[in-house]
Amino acid sequence: MLEGKTVDAAEPPRIVFESPAQCRESDHAEELLRRALSPARAPGRGWSVAMRVERVETTGTKALQAQGEITDGDGVSVAHRNIAGTTAGCQGLARAVGVWASLVLDAELRKARGAPTALTDSRTEVASAIAHGSSGSGTPGGDPTGGASEAHEVGMGAGPAEPVTAWPAPAIVEKASPEHDWYLHHDEGRALELGVGVFLMTGAGGGAVAGPTAFVVIEAGHGLFLRPSLGFGESLTSIPPSDVKASTWAAGRFDTCVRMPGLYTRHHGMQLDLCAGTDVGMTAIDSGTVTTLPYWDIGPSINLRGELGSRLSAVLRVAAGVNIVRDSFYDLNDHREQVPIGNVRLELAFSWDAR
Repeated sequence: MLEGKTVDAAEPPRIVFESPAQCRESDHAEELLRRALSPARAPGRGWSVAMRVERVETTGTKALQAQGEITDGDGVSVAHRNIAGTTAGCQGLARAVGVWASLVLDAELRKARGAPTALTDSRTEVASAIAHGSSGSGTPGGDPTGGASEAHEVGMGAGPAEPVTAWPAPAIVEKASPEHDWYLHHDEGRALELGVGVFLMTGAGGGAVAGPTAFVVIEAGHGLFLRPSLGFGESLTSIPPSDVKASTWAAGRFDTCVRMPGLYTRHHGMQLDLCAGTDVGMTAIDSGTVTTLPYWDIGPSINLRGELGSRLSAVLRVAAGVNIVRDSFYDLNDHREQVPIGNVRLELAFSWDAR
């Protein structure tokens, strides 16, 4: 296959990474593929290694599959390999394709140089078996013996074949996905979200209030997410406050959350955050005279986050708390009223993944 071509023209192959949108961190996966192929050399000019990623569904579970293709300088396919993954990450697939392609190129380079290719080096045996006997699809743990026999027939030398080491499955080199843990985390890069929304709240004293809110979600590591936020609300004319003219509420809140994992596709799924935090602020109540009350509560919250197909997400949030500071005020009838013992807040917001 390589007659008439000088081996001295050995050079690194051209690397093509296709379908990067299927990967969670496409740039990182391509970097791993190039790193795995950095020492590889092709027998001649114009050789290329292509990796294509596609999403498949088996037994109701979505996973990724990589196709590796090696072509020579004339555009003729030399080897093809399908590698099935088990998680939503491309890192393990990129490493597996890189190792496979390196072994195939090493075997082709040895054959072009006329070096002995007897079955004494298990790595060369496996590479030659895959290069000549695995043009169809197959799993990484396919039958290497049949491939080795075919490679032997095309010129690997005579003599009895020794046992061939099985091709290692990508699951061995691939890290466990975040979904294997009881909380969701990202090893490649920590999440950072910026968001704004509106809320409706009752229980702060002086009736229901509504207004805007802004927040930031910062992944701190070990599955923990920090969520500082600010809110400002005023009493609603459609829901008039009881026995007061108007009320105004403003506070800052700090939550610590755990994001629960789920079997979803990135940018097309749902996430559940379980949080606990505290609000610190003030409530101003106008009942003829303005009374300013300190506000401090503590309690849990639940965030349901739905990804809208890009970096934008919609967030539905419910927060409840116990009012630690329960000061009192006088209403329009000069009756003394106390801030309720608890409060509830409903928020609808949108967040942007700034990572």
